[in-house]
Amino acid sequence: RFRDFFSKAPDEVNANVVIWAIPESPAFPAHLHGRQVLIIGGTYAGPVERGEEILPPLRQFDEPILDMSSPMPYFALQQLFDPFFRKGEHLQYWKAIYLDGLHDESIDAILRGCAARPSARSLLAMWALGGAMARVAADATPIGDRTAPFLLEIIGTWHDGADTDRNIAWVRQLFETMHRFSSGKTNLNFSGAGEDNEPFVRAAFGIHYPRLAAVKQTYDPADMFRLNQNIATSAT
Repeated sequence: RFRDFFSKAPDEVNANVVIWAIPESPAFPAHLHGRQVLIIGGTYAGPVERGEEILPPLRQFDEPILDMSSPMPYFALQQLFDPFFRKGEHLQYWKAIYLDGLHDESIDAILRGCAARPSARSLLAMWALGGAMARVAADATPIGDRTAPFLLEIIGTWHDGADTDRNIAWVRQLFETMHRFSSGKTNLNFSGAGEDNEPFVRAAFGIHYPRLAAVKQTYDPADMFRLNQNIATSAT
């Protein structure tokens, strides 16, 4: 239903789906802590009255256990998840991949992957893209092709260092599984631990990578600006 809603939504709508377990937080009723949920987030960037006409279908897929809908400043929207990812409180390992579509088969793979996660604090987020983003020509910016209709974020989050290996393995395995539903393009915000930096960056920039490597060689041959998702000066 989310997929079908977004196929007809105007450009002003930004929406995502999050599969998670409600964290133990005073922000939520205690009797819901730990409950597995599907969170549907929708934002209308425009007049409140028009948003109240466009977004109601997202609230009517089923009977919600919580409805947190309200008008809010964009800055407040950006901070909604901050209380649940405080610096130093948890261990993290994240990857993301653009999907060619949100088909029944890919939805099944996402749900199976989510059910296998070792930590209830880990989550999966699917962002609907398209719209104005998809109308930017592939050769107009270094980021290249923007036509993927969805982005899947695999957010590994856990607390005990003894669980690190299996949580990282879960993220990597699901990331690899989802390649069959993708061109392989990655999102630069989700690089894991940077252990596979060059293949990751190549996948993010695609056919533009050699051009960017030539720019890097010209303007930064000593590789001074390297504490990032780096393009190696030796790359071709």
